[in-house]
Amino acid sequence: MIKFLTDENYNNIILNGVLLRLPELDVVRVQEVELMNTPDEIVLAWTAQENRVVLTHDVTTLLDEAYRRVAEGLLMPGVMVSPQLSPVAPVINDLVFIIGNSSDDEWKDSVVFLPV
Repeated sequence: MIKFLTDENYNNIILNGVLLRLPELDVVRVQEVELMNTPDEIVLAWTAQENRVVLTHDVTTLLDEAYRRVAEGLLMPGVMVSPQLSPVAPVINDLVFIIGNSSDDEWKDSVVFLPV
């Protein structure tokens, strides 16, 4: 199953909705692993080391750093972005579908926008 890290401002309603349907999901928050207020470069390096896909609403700086890592040939396990004003239910449904129907290696070097 895909492992995740949520960015510090990730919507807890979305996360809790996914966890209600997939309680076995392996997800940590940046706050739990002492990465809060850490530059995106370090967060993405940590996710690469831990093989965790990032869940974020950050459509600016984090994405730039993700694309830079890919361009430089650095490991980037994946980023799933839902813009801040995305409708909650479709994002939850997309995440549940993705988690149930794919593996972590399918998201390597990918940036995906949700809802699809």
